[in-house]
Amino acid sequence: MYEAWLFLHVACVIIGYGGIALDLAYTNQMRRFAGPEAHAVARANWSASHKFAEWFLYGVPIFGVLVALDADISLGEPWLSASFLVYLLSLGVLHGLVNPARRQSLVLLGELAGGGGKPAQGTELARLGRMMSLGQTLFSLFGIVALALMIWKPGA
Repeated sequence: MYEAWLFLHVACVIIGYGGIALDLAYTNQMRRFAGPEAHAVARANWSASHKFAEWFLYGVPIFGVLVALDADISLGEPWLSASFLVYLLSLGVLHGLVNPARRQSLVLLGELAGGGGKPAQGTELARLGRMMSLGQTLFSLFGIVALALMIWKPGA
């Protein structure tokens, strides 16, 4: 079963982290549009990242633990504990910074697309865009750190 668990673990990492990492590209693309077009790009991004890719993130530790158990790797290994910590940090950034900013942006973009926007909304959208970019960058960096921990297994 080791190969099956490993396949599912890696697939969840690729789809989950990769899909959310693409979020940064969508956010940058959204800045090139205004009104209804920007709102459409933001809604498509929300559907792709939140409603699809984000769910695969929750499979990462489940299948990772199954890989470790099948390979007789102690869950107390330093590199594995550090990987769990980095994973939790990435989820914290996603749920504490990226997703709230994304939800607020969707509301503001919807108002602007409907013609009811105010000048202050543009300033708020710029601030939210910076928050999303920072969060997405941190999320991606945490993913890279977790990958390095899995490959080189420091302390093993």
